[in-house]
Amino acid sequence: MGEHASALGLVRTIPGPFHRARALNNLALAAILAGDHARWEALWAEAEAIARALPHPAARAKVLTALARTAASAGRRELAETAEARLRDRTSNVCHQSRALLNLARAMMTMGDAERAKGLGHHAEALARGIGQTGKRTKIQTELIDLAIAVGDLDWAQALAPGLHDPHKQALSLLRVAHAWADAGTPNRCLALLADISSLSGTLRIHGERSRVLTKLTKILTLLGLYERAEGAALRIPEPPQQVRALAELATHVEERHARQAIADEQLTASGSESSSRFNPSPTDHS
Repeated sequence: MGEHASALGLVRTIPGPFHRARALNNLALAAILAGDHARWEALWAEAEAIARALPHPAARAKVLTALARTAASAGRRELAETAEARLRDRTSNVCHQSRALLNLARAMMTMGDAERAKGLGHHAEALARGIGQTGKRTKIQTELIDLAIAVGDLDWAQALAPGLHDPHKQALSLLRVAHAWADAGTPNRCLALLADISSLSGTLRIHGERSRVLTKLTKILTLLGLYERAEGAALRIPEPPQQVRALAELATHVEERHARQAIADEQLTASGSESSSRFNPSPTDHS
């Protein structure tokens, strides 16, 4: 108990309110891990009061987002939502708001509340459309695609990707969605998307970007057992070293699959011969 009091005393001497609030939040997290519910709530409330008074919107949003995640990790959804409400009320900066809502959506995922996470994600998506800086907007939209995949809404994830103005980032995001479709046992959706990605890769002018996309495309097609299409994608890789590597990995995969099939066939043949000998004993067995 003395150590905790000592740590709290040191934190309260931190002169900057932003750093003091963050340190209090870290102590609250430590209290959660220690199972001290009364202490973490008191620390959280103190940090939240400081955060509300922070004059700079970016600093306030950062601390309130961290506090929301702390509350979510403790299973206190109402406190997480209180922090979220503060974020919406105290800043008009759509970038800060959408970033905060996205972080809170991730926190809700850790609580297992996928529907709430999805709702926050859609809110963040609407706000992100109003972000003027392309780089910041693209970053949030890319992370929203990952959130959509995490909550299992692959249609939403796929619909978000065309909003990315950078075709390279768009292709990489679509590849993640295609992989998720394959993992979800919907190969038709995966293949349709892979065809779109293949076409999109042709618009990439930078060789490194096109190589990266086609390499990933080759791997997915290989895993799906579509070796001819995988080879076709690999042969379009413009950088020779990466093309050679992709073709070598494809060849290795094909050889391993053929070897496994040959072993399986051999075992099946041996099993069939064994069964046949049991049901059709030789004449000498009766003598």
